[in-house]
Amino acid sequence: MLAAPFFRGHTKAIIIGSTLSWTNGDYYFAGGTEPRAIAYALAIILLYAVFLFTSSPKPGKPMTSLLRRFVAFWIDFFLYLMADAPLTGSLITVMEWRRTGTFAWSFERTTPAPYDWWLNGLLVIFAFAAMAFYFALPLALSKPSPGSCIMGYQIVADDPNGLTLWQAIRRTFFGFKAVCSSLFESFRSRNSEQGKFWLDEKFSTRAVKLD
Repeated sequence: MLAAPFFRGHTKAIIIGSTLSWTNGDYYFAGGTEPRAIAYALAIILLYAVFLFTSSPKPGKPMTSLLRRFVAFWIDFFLYLMADAPLTGSLITVMEWRRTGTFAWSFERTTPAPYDWWLNGLLVIFAFAAMAFYFALPLALSKPSPGSCIMGYQIVADDPNGLTLWQAIRRTFFGFKAVCSSLFESFRSRNSEQGKFWLDEKFSTRAVKLD
């Protein structure tokens, strides 16, 4: 099931993204988008490109706060969802328009269409892959992500050559594990003086403040 926030206005719900369920014989499929949400998504993508392809602030002293890292992760996570869900919903909306001949920004139905399962499966796979690249590309390019820049730090590699894209992707997957780990595990193998904890020790990275 793809993430699909629901926003209720005065008359009806506006669906952003898509959701599919089949429980106890009851089928439910909903999808949609909204013009303002698409505009926000495109603005976020543009902002992300700016962070990747412009000069970043000069890295400074080690950044020791794990709380700031945690907050930065959730900022990036929600920025990603705000970019992904409206565009995903646009594709779902176009598919439903082609099937029914009637355009609507959002829809709900209790009968299946031939494309429901395979399209949602592909979108889920794409969403996870795109999320991995969202977090990994700044690491591979030695840039701060939007979330880490807002929190005033970035992750850099100990090696002057930086991380390869594959290393950055692997670190991203372990980073998700770090977010889901217990507080005790987060402090395991922590080196505050160098801005490191176990994830940084594993991939030879560190957190540094942005001057």
